[in-house]
Amino acid sequence: MTPDELVEALRRVDSATLANAVEQLELRDATKGYADLRLRCLIPQPVPMVGFAVTVVIDSTTPGRQGDTRLYPDLIAAVERSPKPCVVVCQESGPDPARGCHIGDVVGSRLARHEAVGVVSGSGIRDLAGLRPLGMWAFALGTVVAHGTWTITAVDIEVEVAGLRVRPGDLLHGNEDGLLRVPQERPGELLRLVGAVREREARSRLAGTAAYDVQH
Repeated sequence: MTPDELVEALRRVDSATLANAVEQLELRDATKGYADLRLRCLIPQPVPMVGFAVTVVIDSTTPGRQGDTRLYPDLIAAVERSPKPCVVVCQESGPDPARGCHIGDVVGSRLARHEAVGVVSGSGIRDLAGLRPLGMWAFALGTVVAHGTWTITAVDIEVEVAGLRVRPGDLLHGNEDGLLRVPQERPGELLRLVGAVREREARSRLAGTAAYDVQH
């Protein structure tokens, strides 16, 4: 199975069903591999977000610092060379992530032109009205009105967002329920497990059983 075929198949799966299937691969602990409840879906789209991670570290909250965009071309270059579709994942390195702002409609428009299907911030974003028409998913801890001391400090390194470690090239899947890192080792088996999860849950709903299903 090619990466493109896997991406297309995963666009037809909701994130909770996929998470149940991933657990059954037993490639990681069941408490790992997904973002925690701090991460909010601020801009949903009709089809689940599926894309390969491009990572960036931004300092937007160090007092007295001057914003510095010298590494912005490095981010765009990383997006350009990434497998497509891609998702840009931003970690705040400044001292106050609750005040950080990583993406607005200007940067978002540039990313969308390079086939980014989503942005994920471990801090804040802004310009939701301008981001919505771009057709990208947007995940963040919330919104922040100012961009602070926006400075890219690193591109294409491992980052952490809402408890989820993300490396460049990781395959991510998200919808209104949250964000999941998808193992790429056994794609055929993963899709078979997705089908099995769907069948089992459909039978449980039809049976109307009162028993608690651990795959809820």
